[in-house]
Amino acid sequence: MKHVITLISILAISLSTTLAQQNILTEIENIRDANGNSIVTINQDPQITRLIHDKVNGINRQTSEIQGFRVQVYSSSVPRTAKSEAFKVEKKFNENIPQLNSYVIFQPPFWKVRLGDFRTQNEAIEVRDEIRNKYPDIQGDVYVVPDNIQIVE
Repeated sequence: MKHVITLISILAISLSTTLAQQNILTEIENIRDANGNSIVTINQDPQITRLIHDKVNGINRQTSEIQGFRVQVYSSSVPRTAKSEAFKVEKKFNENIPQLNSYVIFQPPFWKVRLGDFRTQNEAIEVRDEIRNKYPDIQGDVYVVPDNIQIVE
């Protein structure tokens, strides 16, 4: 009897999950602008696009993690705003400097945004200086930090 109840519970959860997904898709389809056009904005890491491209074209790349450097452009521990601000900052840099990988990191209680995968500190310093010149309003918050970085072999 316990097995039957468990099976019925699993089926009920599965059905409700499927219905919830269908409702979400219906809601997405119903999002419209003032002209009646559908609006859906997908924010994704540029690495996802690269991975999909590689998979479709049969390219098999290996990534490794090594000690390197990144440029930190944001850090906050304000409970109400830090997370959303971190993702806004990441989006801003993805749009303006798409060639640099960006990373939102949560190291309690701080939300941080870091850019790049630099093997040497000098490479990171050059990019840090460029960012400080391009974005003078945040220049005091831009640092080179040691971090584990992703390299493609």
